[in-house]
Amino acid sequence: MKKFFRSKKFIGVTSALLATSLVLGTIAVRRSQKGIQVGIPTVNADSDLMDYDSSSQVNYSTVLGRAVDYGILTRNLEHLHHMQTTFATSVYTGGKYSCDANLSGPAAAQFIVAEMTEGSELRFSDDVYNQHMNYVVDTTYELAYNPPRIHSVKPNLIEVLPRTYEKDVLNTNLDKIIDHIQTESAALAAKPAIDVDDVLKRSATDPNQYILDLDDDSYEGATIYFDVEEGSPFLTAMGNNLEIKKRSSTIIVFNVKGSNVTLKNVNITAAGKEKQNCTTNWSSPLDEKNTFVDKEIARKLIWNMPEATEVVLDSCAGAFIVPRNDAHLEVAGTPSAGWIACAGTTTIEKCEFHFVFTDRTEEGNDVHNSYMHFATKKAFTKDFSQPNKDENVLTNVRLLKGDYSFSLTEMTDATFSQKKDDAGLNPNPAVVDNDDFGKVTFPSLTVDVTTVDPRQPLHRYFKITETQNVQRDTKITASTGEIDIDMEIRNIEGIIHYYITSYHYATAQDKANGNYYKKNDAVEMSGTEFSLGGFYNLYEVETASIEVTKRVEFENDDSTGFPTDKKYKVAIKKGAQYVQNDSSLGGAPNYFEVSADGTLRIDNLMLGEYTIVEDEGDVGDFELTTTYNSQTVTLTSNGEVGSSTITNHYKKVDHSNEATLKVKKTVEVEGETTLPKAFANKEYPFIVKATPTAGGQAMWVENTNGGLVYSPSIMYVKAGEEVEIKGLQPGYSYEVEEWGGYGPQQIFEVGGYDFKQNDSTTQVTVPALGAGDVGNAELINKYEKKVGYLRISKRFVEADINNIQQSSTDITNPETELDLSGLVFHVTGPNGFSRDI
Repeated sequence: MKKFFRSKKFIGVTSALLATSLVLGTIAVRRSQKGIQVGIPTVNADSDLMDYDSSSQVNYSTVLGRAVDYGILTRNLEHLHHMQTTFATSVYTGGKYSCDANLSGPAAAQFIVAEMTEGSELRFSDDVYNQHMNYVVDTTYELAYNPPRIHSVKPNLIEVLPRTYEKDVLNTNLDKIIDHIQTESAALAAKPAIDVDDVLKRSATDPNQYILDLDDDSYEGATIYFDVEEGSPFLTAMGNNLEIKKRSSTIIVFNVKGSNVTLKNVNITAAGKEKQNCTTNWSSPLDEKNTFVDKEIARKLIWNMPEATEVVLDSCAGAFIVPRNDAHLEVAGTPSAGWIACAGTTTIEKCEFHFVFTDRTEEGNDVHNSYMHFATKKAFTKDFSQPNKDENVLTNVRLLKGDYSFSLTEMTDATFSQKKDDAGLNPNPAVVDNDDFGKVTFPSLTVDVTTVDPRQPLHRYFKITETQNVQRDTKITASTGEIDIDMEIRNIEGIIHYYITSYHYATAQDKANGNYYKKNDAVEMSGTEFSLGGFYNLYEVETASIEVTKRVEFENDDSTGFPTDKKYKVAIKKGAQYVQNDSSLGGAPNYFEVSADGTLRIDNLMLGEYTIVEDEGDVGDFELTTTYNSQTVTLTSNGEVGSSTITNHYKKVDHSNEATLKVKKTVEVEGETTLPKAFANKEYPFIVKATPTAGGQAMWVENTNGGLVYSPSIMYVKAGEEVEIKGLQPGYSYEVEEWGGYGPQQIFEVGGYDFKQNDSTTQVTVPALGAGDVGNAELINKYEKKVGYLRISKRFVEADINNIQQSSTDITNPETELDLSGLVFHVTGPNGFSRDI
């Protein structure tokens, strides 16, 4: 397949900036002869609509939801090593090692444990603070008291406060939290994303170091999505060789592909601090380093692994999202930090996991009082009639801290028409602004268990309304609606239980008509936070159109032999995203076809700046020499039709007195030329040395148009491509060599694969070419997939979990009296691997 872009042939037609524009766009990527170039588009200063998602709309808080208070959320937790985290799990296994949660500060620690495996016990300790903390555990009565299987190793410091529920209630609540995570994971994976390898750069001072540089004003308040393919150099560089430079307000989502994922350390430069790694200090909960990891790494990096079934974390930090129900996550090496949300099984065995989130609820239950609070988030929609419908929700609206205030008012009764004078809420109403992440957390509500008659539930009524403090964009219509809440409070065997019924109205008219768009119906809550979801404002999205007209000109009007039915491929890009056939923006390259003298029209486009990109080159004996655009393409008003004319100028060239060299690139992985995704975007640099047969100084070919220069000039080719170099002078022999400069040669590296140097052809000599001759050179690189080993350990857990016997090679283990002669492990893996051991 011949496909090689030269700078002048990969045509970019970019609009000029408006005088009032504000640099707030995504990165724009285009490929040239020199590799990847990054440009920055813009949006209008008077608009809050962004090309990318806003960090206030997509962030750790929106993705985690109620899981934000739990360092580990998982259906099955194997606690086989000391750890410093809170957690929520359906099935807990552990007992030998303790857990403490004070790396995230002295606020009450929240836990959910629905069930324990036989012989398991949960033991809490304090290795850091040496001060009193409450550990609030939502669990069953049997686990809490009959007999107690949840203990404090240091009861003078750690006070365990069980809140008992039926196991089904706990599992239902856990399922809802996990369902939210799975929904968010799918949404993140579907976002238009940039291949991280396209923008990953080698350090200028150390070729072994890689840098992902987002340290630019354009990324303030942005959520940027990257796809990370299996074998990516990005993954290979993790550990000590990867640095991410970013602004504090920038959220990065890494959609990591593949079934087996290992994430290691990344070094972060942000918030005016020198480069920091992901390491947390286990004995210094609120020191400067842990605070940096919490606020600048764990909250700002989201690792989404939608396909993963096996995940290993080694000294990494962030929000780790593993949505598959059959997934297994293991923490190994050096402790990792942040959040784990794994729908399958999480194993803490080889090292600790650290939960360092310091913005947890300050109050927790004690013996007499129960605490809970409501939360909502500021959201935007295109349609007030169905504001929370997926296709109506807008996640790319800019929102700053304090843009909106929300009032929580305690009301007298279920009509929600009159404020309660002697309210338990003080002050009434309580007014709270949205935070940096769009979240609104209302003050805690306190209930004294002695004030609630076990025979008669208590009801409290609340109303939430909104006030817009700042309006930058006139296309936003503030909500006149409200959320009405009926909170039923029950005293069940001395424990307070909350049942929440809520009605969500988009407008005051909807409230008057009784037309709610969402309802919670007596939902029993666990934990301390009840999330009410989004509080929506209407955004009037304006659209416009672009017309692209194609013109073709020929030097001396000589078009003899030029194909008259040729179609020209044109893409329309906004930032790094391509306009798709339905006018939406997407990460996948999409080209429209247009004939000469034809016009391409695309409607329903967002306002802003667009780039017209044409994927064209020489046509037979016709060389593309120049291209022109007639006007800029900046859409500024609703219904506008922007236009651009792309004119290609061709020159008919007589190559009869010149030579041509074709350079073909072949890559084989274990003998196959159908390549894994890791090779999809890899470019191999090469040079061509020209030596005159009549003697004289050797020179180098400048580019694919021929020409000779006195120093090596690098060209690029991908696997399966063929580069055609025309305009070569007769009477020269040519030496084609894969070469990446005078430094260390790392041009063959592909993560997860070993380059077989001795079996590859990286240098080819082409004998002297005469006029009209065509020479051929094939560069062949061969690889093998890196392999490792699998170690299997078998444990037998008896009633006392501390008495764990290792499996024996003997036929019979005398201590357990188990016959192991028929024990078989069936191991399956990628590429059809299957073996019985």
